[in-house]
Amino acid sequence: MANKFTRPFDVDLKSKYPAQQSSQRKRKFTETETAELDTYQQILLSDLKEYYNSLDVSAGELDMDDLFGPDEAKNLAINYSQIESLGDVRELIGGECFEGQLRWILNQIQKFQTNQAAFKSFLDSTPVLQKVARSSIHHTSPAHNF
Repeated sequence: MANKFTRPFDVDLKSKYPAQQSSQRKRKFTETETAELDTYQQILLSDLKEYYNSLDVSAGELDMDDLFGPDEAKNLAINYSQIESLGDVRELIGGECFEGQLRWILNQIQKFQTNQAAFKSFLDSTPVLQKVARSSIHHTSPAHNF
């Protein structure tokens, strides 16, 4: 036995490995948070459309709705807390459709994150009102006294 075995073909075992987990973490939102995120989506869509229209973009017949729609805005709004870089934005929306889009979106999300943090710290610093115990003394009007 000379130990000179040769395989008839190379075998690719990558298909046998388990799939990689998604980098996105799913999170449940309260009704208040859902309403806030829906509002943020609408603001993001309208502001980006305004920004796009202010640019001198010679894209022919393409409208902003063709490049960035509600699905991309929803994806960004749901994952806003995990977005830290241009790569994160690119991964969530699938790439840059016009010059400066990713940078503009990242700046808007960072402003939103800052406002969220400021709002939460405001809520944390606001004193909670305590319930005052009711008095057990019953007051009667003078007309009822005999």
